[in-house]
Amino acid sequence: MSDFTEANRKHFDKVASNHQTDFGDLINSIIAELNTRRESISAKLVDTDPVGEVRLLDYACGAGTVSKALAPYTSCTIGLDLSANMVAEYNKAAAEAAFGPDRMKGYQHDVLSAPSTTSLPSGVLAPFDIIVTSMALHHVADPGRLLRAFSELLKPGGVCVVVDMVPGSAVHEGNEERSESDIREALQPEQREVFNTIGKHGFNEEEMRALYAGAGMWTGFEYVVFGEPFRFTMFGERFRTTGFIARGEKSAV
Repeated sequence: MSDFTEANRKHFDKVASNHQTDFGDLINSIIAELNTRRESISAKLVDTDPVGEVRLLDYACGAGTVSKALAPYTSCTIGLDLSANMVAEYNKAAAEAAFGPDRMKGYQHDVLSAPSTTSLPSGVLAPFDIIVTSMALHHVADPGRLLRAFSELLKPGGVCVVVDMVPGSAVHEGNEERSESDIREALQPEQREVFNTIGKHGFNEEEMRALYAGAGMWTGFEYVVFGEPFRFTMFGERFRTTGFIARGEKSAV
C-alpha cells in the first residue's frame, strides 16, 4: 500500500464516527441529486426491488451515501472502502435499511492494490451493471488507473458514474477571500494532514472526458455541474464547493 493510500486509510478511519455529522449537508445533497438523476444514470435504476439482476458497486463507499440513494433499485449493492471504520458505518447503514448482506454489504478493499491486501469472498467482484464513486476521485493518486479498473469490473454496456468537485470552487463560508494556504495556516499541524489525502482539487470536463476515454467508457459521456453548492464542515469551519456528475458507458463491443 502506497504512503498516499495509507494516509487516506488512516484519515478516514479517524473521521468515520463524525463523518455523517460534519458532511451531513453534502451527503444529503448528493443523495438528492442521485435520486433525481437515477433514471438518466441507468435505465436499470427504475424499480425498487427489481426482478432481474442489477449489480451496483459503491466504490470508496464511506458510510454509504451512494448506496442510500440507489440500493433500493438494485438486486445487489457492494460497498468497498480503504477504511475499516467506514466499512463498519456502511454495514450499520445497511442494517438500518433492513437490507440483508445479500442485498447490501461493505468490505474493506482497494481494487488498485497489487497484490490485494485484502481478500474478498468469491463472487463479490462479479461484473457490475453500475459503478459509482462519490467525492473520492480527488483522493486517488492515479485517477486514470482507477477508472480503467472500473472498466474491467463493468459488464459490457455498464455505466460508470463519478461525483466530485469542480476545480477551484471550494471556498470558506463567510470569508470567500480565504485561500487554501490561509486555511492551512489556521489549522493545527495534526489537522493539516487532511491535505495529504488529496491528489487533485477537482476535475473539469476536459479532464473527465480524457479519463473516461482512456478507460474505454466514452459512450454516452456526460459532465453536468450541479446547480446548488455542496456544503460541509471541516474542523469546525464551514465550506462550500461546486459539484459535478460525470457518466459514461463501457463499450458493448
